[in-house]
Parts: sequence; structure tokens; C-alpha cells
Amino acid sequence: MKKSKRSLTRIFTALLLLMGFSLTGFAQNVVTGKVTNSKDGEPIRGVTVSVKGTKTSTQTDIQGTYKISVPQSNSVLIFTSVGFSSVQVPADAAGNVKMVEELKQLSDVVVVGYGTQRKREVTGAITRVSSAEVNAVAAPSFEASLQGRVAGVQVSQATGLAGAGSYVRIRGIASVSAGGDPLYVIDGIPVSADPLALESSSKSNSYLLRSGFTQSPLASINPEDIESIDILKDAGAAGIYGSRGANGVILITTKRGKLGKPRFNFSTKIGFTQPSVKPKLLNTEEWLQVRQEGWENDGHTGPAPLPGGISWADAQKVNTNWFDELTHTGVMQDYNLSMNYGKNKFRSFIGGTYGNDESYAIGNKFTRGSVRGNFDYTFSEKFKASLTSSYNKGLNYRVPAGWAGGIGAAMGEALPFYPVYKPDGTYSTAQANPLVPIKENKFRSDDNRVLGGLTLSYLPIQNLEIKATGNLDNYKNLTDRYNNNKIYNASSFNSAERWKTDITNYNFSATATYNKTINADNKLTFLLGGEYQKSQTKVLHYYRSDSSVNTSFYDNKSLLDKATIDYVNNYPNISHKDSMLADQWSFISYFTRINYNYKGKFFAQALARVDGSSKFGPNNKYGFFPAVSLGYILSEEPFFKSSLPFFNYFKLRTSYGITGNAAIPSFRYLDNFNASAGNGNAPYNGQGTIGQTQVANPDLKWETANNFDAGVEFGLFKNRVTGDISYYNKLSKDVLMNIGLEEGYGIGGSTIYQNVGKVRNEGVEVALNFKAIQQKDLRLNFFINTAHNTNVVLDAGGYAPDAIQSGTNETRVLVGYPLGTSYSIIYKGVDPTDGLPMWLDKDGKITKVFPDVSTSRRPAGKLIPDWTGGFGGNLFYKGFELNTLFAFSTGLDIWDNSGKNQFLGASSGQNWNIRREFLDRWTKPGDQTLYPRFTYDLYPGVGNPSLFSSNMFLYNADYLRLRELTVAYNFKSDALRKIKIENIRVFLTGTNLFLWTKYKGGDPEVNRDADGGTADRNMSPNVTYLTAPQAKTIQFGLNVNF
Repeated sequence: MKKSKRSLTRIFTALLLLMGFSLTGFAQNVVTGKVTNSKDGEPIRGVTVSVKGTKTSTQTDIQGTYKISVPQSNSVLIFTSVGFSSVQVPADAAGNVKMVEELKQLSDVVVVGYGTQRKREVTGAITRVSSAEVNAVAAPSFEASLQGRVAGVQVSQATGLAGAGSYVRIRGIASVSAGGDPLYVIDGIPVSADPLALESSSKSNSYLLRSGFTQSPLASINPEDIESIDILKDAGAAGIYGSRGANGVILITTKRGKLGKPRFNFSTKIGFTQPSVKPKLLNTEEWLQVRQEGWENDGHTGPAPLPGGISWADAQKVNTNWFDELTHTGVMQDYNLSMNYGKNKFRSFIGGTYGNDESYAIGNKFTRGSVRGNFDYTFSEKFKASLTSSYNKGLNYRVPAGWAGGIGAAMGEALPFYPVYKPDGTYSTAQANPLVPIKENKFRSDDNRVLGGLTLSYLPIQNLEIKATGNLDNYKNLTDRYNNNKIYNASSFNSAERWKTDITNYNFSATATYNKTINADNKLTFLLGGEYQKSQTKVLHYYRSDSSVNTSFYDNKSLLDKATIDYVNNYPNISHKDSMLADQWSFISYFTRINYNYKGKFFAQALARVDGSSKFGPNNKYGFFPAVSLGYILSEEPFFKSSLPFFNYFKLRTSYGITGNAAIPSFRYLDNFNASAGNGNAPYNGQGTIGQTQVANPDLKWETANNFDAGVEFGLFKNRVTGDISYYNKLSKDVLMNIGLEEGYGIGGSTIYQNVGKVRNEGVEVALNFKAIQQKDLRLNFFINTAHNTNVVLDAGGYAPDAIQSGTNETRVLVGYPLGTSYSIIYKGVDPTDGLPMWLDKDGKITKVFPDVSTSRRPAGKLIPDWTGGFGGNLFYKGFELNTLFAFSTGLDIWDNSGKNQFLGASSGQNWNIRREFLDRWTKPGDQTLYPRFTYDLYPGVGNPSLFSSNMFLYNADYLRLRELTVAYNFKSDALRKIKIENIRVFLTGTNLFLWTKYKGGDPEVNRDADGGTADRNMSPNVTYLTAPQAKTIQFGLNVNF
């Protein structure tokens, strides 16, 4: 019995020991750790962790952590992730693992809207622009730096004046009366970027705010704060933004803190700017000759009369070059200082900038000051908070331009025999003197912008991340004008005027992202979210003109107090502190996105968004915007590798989806009535009346764009050649058009927004990169991108060209033609017998009497380019660096709306200076010339010079310009490191140094001030009216990291 007990005891003890060893072994075979990027210490999500020789695997979560069971302690773990070199580590030595990036362009993380994706996994059309590229050129605003860098993105600056806006179109233009600009999102915050937004504060005199050029509301944002810009072009990428994605989306990501000790960056630029071209105008002797010639051509005898009663003798004593009088060499200077710091839990980026950039126009400069603080704090492995904040201030000291005077007047009404000064040294004001308002008046625009956002991230369970974000974009503008009227008339009163605009955008969103690893080959990512945005615009307008006005409101606070009292008296029911509500709108949205990854080579994405908007009628408050996209990396297939071994990367992608455009004024779906105001609704028999000013349209809704995209991305010869080729077809339906109401409505001059148009944009984009030489001390790279776009109007709702509000220029909506087609009288040359111009009448017959514009206009040219793009290269030799960028645009015309006035400059009703190219005119029978004879009394049928519009002033606007030329040297040495300096970069950069074009009227890169509002901006992208040329700059720079 004792023996049996002893045997049982031994067996029980052995079992306990065996169980103990088993439990110990089991505990030892559970491996946990974290996977990070060796470059910056950032956690890597989605890394596959597998046990070698088995089917056991797992995936790292959002924090880069993993947990896996291994069968035995000597097992080997394999870590694999797209874009990183695989790592094999013994299980008992695994723990935390660092992975090295393998192919940068494929491992780059791009922003896709409410998240990020690795470039390799992206199924939409997205192009990234780096911080270095954004800051490579001198530009009034950061969006202008995109010119020539991205295929399918057309960028043109309005002018070369400080703070001027840019025209940006992604894959063509489809809108007429709705905004055509892309949606700008900065760190997840949709921001106010409408260059026409300030006009809501100016009411009927909005032209005073522009004064010949439109300023950019983005100009105050510091380009040095930008880490990268991602441009979403197709529905697969932009579809997640639903009703605001039809024009493409530009996502701006600012710099954030990175792991490591405090690192500082200081940079400065000092440079000089001049006009890219100077107008070639007649001098006094030439103008007088032309005046006399036109006088005699019309049968007059004796000396021709001169404007203002000036005698020929006095005129011949003066020869003023007005363009030179109003321009100089502007000085530009910018300073930036930033700090980057990060520990395990806390990371920060803090930066500040100051810039003072004069343009070549005397009196015009833009000063920028900004501070930024971006902070990230990880409270635990489950909870993280991110704060984004910036304050940007921009002061634009403006000058009149274009039609408003200044440089525009120097090319127009300011004749060369008009003096600048009187004999006593005071200003000459008897005739046009564009220098006087620049020197004596004050015109300043003060931008103040606060951008802030707080994001809270929580991981309740593994692979599930919940985010809640609140954002604020507050844009305040004060535009002040002071006019010294006494200089013209001593008995006049001076005037001061202020427009105050306050635009506040609130944005709240919540998302849930879940990563599901089905097995080692199949992975899913789910996104579910909701968003609410509200925007409110408040305005104030102050005006005062009396004996007390001697300066601007910003220089005289007591004067502003008096104007405030005037305002309160005029609007007794409105507090001046609250301002007038000029506009407000809101969006509520729900969206989802599902991504599927099969073996890291096949990718599928489906997304959908529902948007509700206050801008649209009760019958169409909500819209549904779905999209699907696919990507397939063929180069991962064995058959592809064996048959095409020189391809190390080859990816096919395609997408189809619906996006929308909601950029129209609010409340256009409602009836509108005004009391005793406008349209003849004056008081009747002493009693107030109410009159209708707007007709309701309850069916008003957003434009929709049906987008198809197909592309191929590739890498050849170990990625010595990489590229991206895309085809797109975008059919825009229910295009919003502002239609003039028929007289039967009884509302004279009123319009109604209707969804009646259909427009197609179809094109091809090509981007190629070549690594010609890749050695230790020598690297040589080339790149080229280009895009061809075909635009055609398919339907205009049956409306005649003049019924659709198309702006102030000679462009109209014509079925079968591109948007922005010039619609004018056709010029057929010069009759060599008498020098008179010849035209086509309404029947297509040649006539020498200027035809009736209501019946004889025809499509004459288009203002949208066939091809746009850029090319250049980079050379690196040891510390030396050379960068070039050329930008080009071909296949478009420029409508010179001021050319008719310059050509008729010697006529009695015009009295403008004349471009030298117009000297190619008829002078005697038999002459074969480009232009007709000069006239004093105007040509037969031309009753007014302003009506002398024809394709005579439509020109080839093709151009090629050297956008950037940079020479730099990078200093890196042990000596610098000893004094805690990592590197120093010195550089010399030229912007717009050379221009090649056939256009003789100046710089063909123009974008008129949109005098006719949104329609002008969409329909007349290449129209000039005395537009100031682009700026040519040279900058010296220094960049120090320490």
C-alpha cells in the first residue's frame, strides 16, 4: 500500500512538473513588441508578423504593436510590409523591431481624406508635391507654386503684383455659374479660399475691392509651414468629399513634431523683383504721327486736335514713359524660424515667419507674419490627442491696376505727352496721371486668419481607432481706402471707406477605422464617419466724406468712431459689433470607405458619401455620391517578372464614381422680396412697396460629375525610369447656370440658377521621371509632366448664348464648343485698296461696315489650353546642386479685351496709348498689312470704341517659361557638427527668368480680375484688360539646421 502511495505521489509530482514546464513554455512562446520606422521612429501599422515555416501570422495595430504565439522558443519571426525590407528575427530576441524603407516612392504615405494610405496601395489618382517644391519659387501664394509640377493641374497667376490670386483647375473646367476652384483642406480643415468671397461685403461697388486684380485669401498662409500637398484628381480619391469634390481636392499637410532632440531650422531669402516683360508702347513723336495719320485718313486737313486742348508745341516737349514711372526694382525679404521636438509621448512643431515682399509696382507690397504650433501627445497606447493651431496675418498694400488705373493706366489712358509734374514741382492733374492716386491715396487690405483643430484618437480594442475632430477657420479682412480728392479740386472733401468681412467656418467630424486581417493574404480596412460644417459671413461697410477726413480709418481711430455713429444711425436695429449677416450655409454628411488588400498586390476600394446642404431646394436637400476603384500590381506576379524582368514595378488602377459641386451663393432656391428698393419698387403715393427680386427654384441641386479614370504606374530598370499615365473622362451633369429672366417675369435684370447644362472633360496625363546618373557623389535626374484636355459643352438647356450669364468678356456657353469660347465678330483682314477693315456679316458675306453684334457673332477661339505641363531636372555633385523647372501651355488663345482700345487709341473717342505691334497697318493703296488704317472718327458701323470687339484681338497665347532656376551648395562637415550645426544650404533662385511666346501684347499668363464674378472666373481664364505682367525675381537664400 505504501508502495502504491509512493508510486502515485511520483506520478502526480511528474504531472505537476510537466504541467509547470508546459505553462512556462507557453508563456515564453507569446511574443509581443512594437515595429517602428528606422528613419524617424514612427510606428508602422499593418506589418505582417509571421512564424517562419508555419501559417501563424498577425498584423501590427495602429500603434505598431503586435502579439503572436510561437510553437517553440527557437522559432523565427518574419516581418514584412510594403515599401520596407523584410526582417527575420529569432522569436526569443524579437520584441521591438525597426524596419528600413526599401523604395521611397512606394512607401510614402499620402493623405487620402480622413486618413492616409501608402502610395503603393492607393487606387485613386493622387499626386504629391513636397515642401521643397512648394518653396522653390517666389510666388504671391503657395498655390501658385504648383504651376508646372503636376500633370492635369492648370495654374496661372492673376498678375505679378504682391498678394495676387491664382487660377487653379484640376482636369479642366465644367462649371459656369458655380465655383470652379478645387476644395482646399489644411490639416483636415476645409478652408475659405474663394477669391471673390470679400465681395459680399461691398454690395454694389465690389469693383472697388478688386481695383483691377483679385487678391488670394490664401496668401497669408506661410509656405514654410507646409510639409506636403496631395492633389486628389479622380472620384477614387476625391469621392470621399462628395458634393465638394467635383473640382478636385487639394490637401495641405503642415509640419509636425518628430522623434528626437530639439532641432531648429532658420531660413531667409532676400531678393529683387521686376516685371517679366515691359509693354512696347509708342512715344510722343510716334503717337502724334499716328494721330495725324488717322485724322487725314478720315478726310480732315490741318493739324489734328489733341486731347485736353494741349497744343502740338507743348506736347512735343514731353515724352513720359509711364510704365517706368510706376515701376521699380522691388525688394523681397523673408525670415523663418522653427523648432521640431519629440519624445516618446510628446511631439511638437513650433514655427514663426515674417516676410516683406515688394512687387515691381511702386507702392505695392505684401507683408506676412505667422506663428504655428502643432502638438501631439500620447496619453497611453490607447489614447492620443493632436492640436493644430496657427495665426496668419497678411497686409497687402494695394495699388490700382488694370481698368482701375495704376499700371493699367500706364498702358492706356496716360499718354506719353502728359507730364508727371507741373513746372512748380507739384503733380500735374489736368490730364491722366496714374502716379497721383498711388502716391496720395491709401489702399490697404488686412488679412487675419486663425486655423485651429483638435483631434482625439482612442483605441478601445486592437485594430479599432475612433477619432473625433473639431476645427475652426476664422478669416477676417479689413479693406481700407482713403482718397485724397483735394489734390484734384481744393473744394472737394476727401473720403475714407472700410469694408469689413468676417468668415467663420466650424467643422466637426467623427470617424471609426477598423483593420481586419482575415489571414496573411487578405486584409480589410473599414472607415465610417460623419461630418458637420457651418459657415457664416458677416460684413460691415463704413464710409465718410467731410472736412474732417484727412487719412484712412486705420490711421485715425476717431474718424472711425464717427463713421460707426453714421452706421448705427443708418441701421438702428443692427449693432455694429454684430455686423450684417451676408451669407451662411451648412453641410451635414455621412460617409464610409472600405479597402481590401490581397497579398499586397491587389487592392479594391469602395466609398460612399451622403451630403445634405442648406444651399439647395427642399426637393433636393440630400445627395448620394458613391465611387469604386481597383489597383493591381502586375509586377508581383511570377509570369510578369519572367516575361518582363526590366519592369520592377507595374501597377494598373481604375476608378468610377460621382462627385458634386455645391459652390453657389446661398438661398438661391428661395423667392426674394425687397421693400421699396430696386427694380422700380419705389414708394407709391407716399406708401412703401414690396417688389420681387428673385424667383424661387425648389428643385435647385448640386452639379454632379461622373468620373472614369484608368491609369498605369511603373518603374523600369531598377526604378531608373518611373512614371504614371492616366486617362480620364468626366461628364458633368446638371451644370448650374445663372439664367437671365424673361421680361414676362416683371423682374428686370434678375436671374435664376438652374441645373440645365452638360459638359464633358476628357484627357490624358503623363508624368515621367528619369534617374540618368546615380553615383555616390553625382546624381542627375530629369522629369516631365504633361496633360491634354478636351472640353466640350454638350447641353445648355436650349438657352441662347446671351441668356446665360457669362461675365463681362466676349466669352459664351456654346453647345459643341469648349467653355470659354470667344464669341465675336469675325475680322477678315484689310481691303488693300482703301485700308478699311473687312468683316463677316450675319450671312457670312464680307462687309466693310461693322456688323450688328446681336446677329453676326460667331465662335472665334478658345481660352482653355490643349496641353499644359512642365519639365526640368536636378543635378547633385557632392555639395553642389542645380534645379530647373520649365512650365508651358499650348493650344489656347488670349482675348485681349483692352487691345481694341489701344488700337483705337488715336481716335477722338479713345485717346489711349498704342502698342507698337499695331504699326503694321495700312498707309497707302496696295499695302498688305495685318491691321487696317488708323482712324480718327472710327470705322463705318462702329458707334463706340467699347463695342469694337472682334477676333482681331484674339491672339495665340502659347508660352514656355523658365519657372525656376536654382543654384545651391550644401555644407556638411565635422567642423559644423562640433558647433551643433547639422548643415547649411546657400542658394540663388531665379523665378520667371525667361519667357518664349508669340504674343506681343505682354505676358500671356493672365487671369483677369473676374469683374463679372464667378462666371468671369470660369469662362474667361485667359482674358486680359491691361493686366500687369508676371514678376521676374532673383532671390539669395540661406537655410541652417541646428
